[in-house]
Amino acid sequence: MPHRATLKEVTSRLIKEAKRADLPGLLAQRGWRLKREGSGYRIPGHGGLCLYQKSDEWLWHHFSAGRGGDAISFLQEWAGMSFREAVEALIGESWPESSSRSSKPKALKPPRAQKPELQGDPEKWREKAKAFVAWAHKKLMAPEGEPMRKWLWERRGLTEETARRFFLGCCPKSLRRDRES
Repeated sequence: MPHRATLKEVTSRLIKEAKRADLPGLLAQRGWRLKREGSGYRIPGHGGLCLYQKSDEWLWHHFSAGRGGDAISFLQEWAGMSFREAVEALIGESWPESSSRSSKPKALKPPRAQKPELQGDPEKWREKAKAFVAWAHKKLMAPEGEPMRKWLWERRGLTEETARRFFLGCCPKSLRRDRES
């Protein structure tokens, strides 16, 4: 009598297949920009996000964040997929007994450049930012900013003209607030 695979054996096989799937090919098909570098790929605009192959498995590493993993974790992290959705996307077939799920797998969209989310009125943020830049510039150019200016001129090689042209400023540590405020 032939051996009938258990659910655990089937899912284990699917996970192994997913880790060996052509992750760069899948991403390129879905519109992600990849740049070939040696035997791997870099994803431009994402601070050192790279894909590479090791022992037939596709791995990723995000150098600026110090994180990485396999093809499945890449789709979880960068495409917002669940573990099951990532495996299904990589192997092109359904997870066993996945018909009971009510939601469709998420689309694999190319990532946008990372930008912090601004909450509230954008115009109000611009006004506050302009006011802060003006205040910090005034602090740098005032007599109390002399030590900072000296450091900028002597140690950093900047000139007063550069500081004025680009509205360089300084903010004393004692005035910094937490992110929420």
